Amino acid sequence: MTAIMPAGVRKPKQKPSVEGTVGKIATAIIARCRNDIYYSFTELKKGVADKLYKFNHEPFQKREGSRYEILQEEKEFLRPLPDVPYEIAEWVYGRAVNLDFHVVYKKNRYSCPYQYAKKKVDLKVTDRFVEIYYKGERLTTHNRFPDYMNNKYSTHPEDMPPAFRNIVQWDDERIRNWAGSIGKSTRQVIDRIFGTVSIKEQGYNPCLAVLRLSRTYTDARLETACELAISRGIKAPRYHHLKAILTANQDITYKEQLESEFASDDSSMGYLRGSDYYRKGVVLMLNDENRRKLRLLNIGEFIEELEIQQQDPQTLALPFDDRYQLLTDSVYQRKYNDKVRRLIKNAKLRLPKADIHDILYIDKRPLNRGIIADMASCRFVDDCRSIVFQGYPSSGKTFLGCAMAKEACRGQHKTRYIRLPDLLGEYAEKSLLPGGRNKVLNKYAAFKVLVLDEWLMPELSKADVDFLLELTERRFDSTSTIFCTLYKREEWVKRLRGGTYAESIVERFAHNTTWVETGDMNMRQYLSRA
Repeated sequence: MTAIMPAGVRKPKQKPSVEGTVGKIATAIIARCRNDIYYSFTELKKGVADKLYKFNHEPFQKREGSRYEILQEEKEFLRPLPDVPYEIAEWVYGRAVNLDFHVVYKKNRYSCPYQYAKKKVDLKVTDRFVEIYYKGERLTTHNRFPDYMNNKYSTHPEDMPPAFRNIVQWDDERIRNWAGSIGKSTRQVIDRIFGTVSIKEQGYNPCLAVLRLSRTYTDARLETACELAISRGIKAPRYHHLKAILTANQDITYKEQLESEFASDDSSMGYLRGSDYYRKGVVLMLNDENRRKLRLLNIGEFIEELEIQQQDPQTLALPFDDRYQLLTDSVYQRKYNDKVRRLIKNAKLRLPKADIHDILYIDKRPLNRGIIADMASCRFVDDCRSIVFQGYPSSGKTFLGCAMAKEACRGQHKTRYIRLPDLLGEYAEKSLLPGGRNKVLNKYAAFKVLVLDEWLMPELSKADVDFLLELTERRFDSTSTIFCTLYKREEWVKRLRGGTYAESIVERFAHNTTWVETGDMNMRQYLSRA
């Protein structure tokens, strides 16, 4: 296969033979015309044409023939230019064909033959067209929607199936029946969505997205959310409208307001105290105003815990101080667990399931249980000490590093795991942007615990060593770093290219660092046999 790469604009060195030939022709013609006088452009054009004719018909000096004769020989192999100008295309691979036999590209949908539903296709996108290919065969072509247009459909009638329900399990009747079983408002929302599309199949996905919210938030809450959305004047509520209402619990507040208004209007029976009023030791702590204030304070967990308490007779029998203590402990534990889960997720651990309790202490591994337990208490983070896990390949260094990082997350410390090759690659990429070097340094200097896996494994350039010196300087004596490496302490200077910078980096971790040897036992092999 031959690939023809077009030369860049104002890049003469990319096409030297062409530039050389142009220079020879210009020199030959200008030199021959230098003593001639022309009184009009017509005479000048004729003179240049004559000189060009002679130039092309002059015999070569080192081979037979002339330029004109060579052209006649090659002329039969030349082909005319294509009728359609070449357009630069972007290829998008592996796009799934939806149940409505449309493919999504930049928030717009393009149809392809219905037989390819649920299959993977490739898109060839130019400035004007979107072509859909399946295994190298072009299926259909569409005019491309401009980038500023969203949620538009380009549907060819011939792509539609003769009996759509034989291909897709859902139809508009079944969707409307499902909506009707949830409630009147939900059915009204589905009808409005179908009313906004020209082909009913185009409304399947939006309608199903709305109805599937009932699996997460219950039918009653979805019905209330639909009623609230309609009351706000939304012409055709979609998934994002209802999802926002449900996530913010606006449907609950709306329903409570309706119930309170109904209760205040029904005064025919006078003022009645319910049975809860007379329940011994019960203080009704929740009302609409309290709920609103708790949500504004971002402690909506209090509402859920209070409702749980009010459903438990044994808890209701406790004194207020005990109930309040239970409530505080429960909310604190929920918030703590959420924060730890978030910290572990943001740490991007290579082994997220690694845990300090799963470390194997066997005779062949030189691990000290007391040292590991001390490190697991996160005292090294408080003391700004670093840890080095050094050993042979597959000796469990990454597992130990991730387990310590998880303990740091449980101690509510901001943690991050990254391989040294990935860190250097990110630094090289961001350094090309204005201010990118400082952004990378500030980012990784801010983590209270940083796990550097594969430490000193890649060959380092001078720029890499400069970056590592600056990073270690910013982290020194204020944060903790966990190194996972193959190399012993005496090999670090050599791996860091030697010199003053290398010694400076090693010196920063020479005295306030705990070194743990993981030995030479292959843990992957050991666990595979277990």
